[in-house]
Amino acid sequence: MSKTTSTLAPFAAVLLGLGVAIWFLVSQGWAVGWWLLSAFLVAHGVVHILFVVPDRAELATIGKRVGLTSGEMQSIGTVLGAVVVFGFLFAGLATLLGSGWWGLLVAVSAVASAAMLGLFFSPQLVLGLGIDAVLLFVVVSGVWHP
Repeated sequence: MSKTTSTLAPFAAVLLGLGVAIWFLVSQGWAVGWWLLSAFLVAHGVVHILFVVPDRAELATIGKRVGLTSGEMQSIGTVLGAVVVFGFLFAGLATLLGSGWWGLLVAVSAVASAAMLGLFFSPQLVLGLGIDAVLLFVVVSGVWHP
């Protein structure tokens, strides 16, 4: 087992447990499920703040790989980060309020999140990409509606 896998395993287990709990509670029609989903959406967005101001040396390496300068990468990261943080914040609020906007907000935020995680990719970010994929599936499939 690699260091990355052993480091991510506990987080993956917690995410899986939380996802199952949210799925069960929402499918049973319990309001606490929507509260948990809302809190999860907001937390997922807030975590992206960590990537808005990454290490300049790391940006320079990534920037060379895709042909962008460190400053350009930081600008892109800041814009995507703002979209993700505010998008998931508003998605969480829309979920609680039962707004029809929640799906669009989740979809836009998840796509921006995936783009951001792809630009700043490291093996530890694979869980975030998985979260984005599941959120997009939930929205596109229409299995839940607040």
